[in-house]
Amino acid sequence: MESNNKPKTDFFNRKAVKIIVSAAVLICAAILFYTAVITTGSAIAKGVSVNGVNIGGMSISDAVRILSPEADTKGKIITVKTRSGNKTEFSPDDISFLPDAQSTAESAYELTHSGNFLNNAVKRIRLYFCHSDIPFRCSADEEKLDSILYNLGIEQNGELKNYILDFSDDYVNVSRGAAGQSTDVSDARSTVLDALSRGSYDITVELNKSEPPVPDTESLFNEIYIAPTDARYEVTDGKVNMIAEQYGRQIDKIEAGTQIEKLKNGETITLKLVKLIPSVTLDTLNSQLFNHLLGEYSTLYSVSGKNRSKNVELAARKIDGVILAPDEVFSYNNTVGERTKANGFLEAPMFENGETVQGTGGGVCQVSSTLYSAVLYSDLQVVERRCHSLTVAYVPKGQDATVAYGSIDFKFKNNTAYPIKISAAAVKGKITVSISGTKPEAEKTVKITNNIIETREPTVEEVPDKSMLTGNKKVISAGKTGYTVETIRTVYENGSEVKSEKMGKSVYKMLPTKLAVGAAVPTPMPTLVPRETPTPEPEPTPDMAE
Repeated sequence: MESNNKPKTDFFNRKAVKIIVSAAVLICAAILFYTAVITTGSAIAKGVSVNGVNIGGMSISDAVRILSPEADTKGKIITVKTRSGNKTEFSPDDISFLPDAQSTAESAYELTHSGNFLNNAVKRIRLYFCHSDIPFRCSADEEKLDSILYNLGIEQNGELKNYILDFSDDYVNVSRGAAGQSTDVSDARSTVLDALSRGSYDITVELNKSEPPVPDTESLFNEIYIAPTDARYEVTDGKVNMIAEQYGRQIDKIEAGTQIEKLKNGETITLKLVKLIPSVTLDTLNSQLFNHLLGEYSTLYSVSGKNRSKNVELAARKIDGVILAPDEVFSYNNTVGERTKANGFLEAPMFENGETVQGTGGGVCQVSSTLYSAVLYSDLQVVERRCHSLTVAYVPKGQDATVAYGSIDFKFKNNTAYPIKISAAAVKGKITVSISGTKPEAEKTVKITNNIIETREPTVEEVPDKSMLTGNKKVISAGKTGYTVETIRTVYENGSEVKSEKMGKSVYKMLPTKLAVGAAVPTPMPTLVPRETPTPEPEPTPDMAE
């Protein structure tokens, strides 16, 4: 009996052991799963560190707080050296180096949060047994770092020279270049940035020496070639600065090709320089600028009004000599400036709201009107212009340009291909404004036509005047006729019409004639009544005396 039961007992014992072991494994796995997965599901996985600083199980914000002191570069010095002993030192600020604690913590978090739940769980369990130490995520100015590394490489390896050019007036000697530091320092840069991201500030790099490249005909031609530059001008603050031409140079490619093999073998070769002539020289440019009168106009002013004369002469001086570059816009107000006593202007008659009043700067509108007429005859583009409220006597109707500082301006544009210059003078009662530029290819003439399309005769306005007797009349102010005028500019080239353009309408007010009409009634004369003369009493006679 006993011998038959013993094997059965051993079977059950072995089965029980397997169950217990399996249960223990499951319990351990559950504990491990809970510890490694469940408890860190919303945090950085356990087993993760940054440059030796443990941040496993932390939230991102807690990890940033722990890592921030490690990211501080204040007071630190970066030392980079080569194996031959050359060394350079610089601060993290010199390359804008910045460890980013926030970005680093976020990347640590993403290690186990970038896939699905099962993959993330497997990653956490793996990290629980096999810890991972990651570097800081950093940013830096790679161009500045490359420059530092390249200069360090030159100290060690010398400067790489493709080929050496020695110029004389008519020839260039070309010799083989010299080996030196390669311009490609990307490997050394990666070494430095990797070390810095891991908290190491003492770094050894490899900086390689390169042999000079073998030149070819095309690269040699491009190295020697200089394009010619034409003489040119620059307009600055109303002044023309002339810049002289520059001659160019090049080599003959065929000649260079026949000698390039000598250069490859280390021999020095000599090539003839071909001079390239610019198409525009300073002499030709000077002869073109301001050599032609584009347009001119003159008006007369009275010298008896001294203040007005002074204003006219001052405004003319302010626009005299102004130079405009092509496409530049002239502003009368900006050029003449504010009409104030501080700027030299005096009080003189001027139009204001359809009436003649005294105002500082009276007379400057005659200069702007003379300039406008010169602009019309110069065929320049008018940008802004307004007529006076009333007609003026010094220019034809339609050719005036009123101005008021801060509100009404006269502007025109240099629409030619070259600079233009304004010349203005007011002498002995005559203003002359001329505009000079470069002579056009075709002979140009300009005709200005001012067509009166409406006339408004002055009405009569009677004003009662009690200082005058009824029936009497006196002119207080003479009226002015109102007009609407359309100005047309016609341009001819070599005698043929090429353009006819309307320059706008000018509307001038009508002013009524004002009459003072007597309103006083004469006082009537009193009626005279004759008085009676009394009869004198008779003088007493002696007979009558007592």
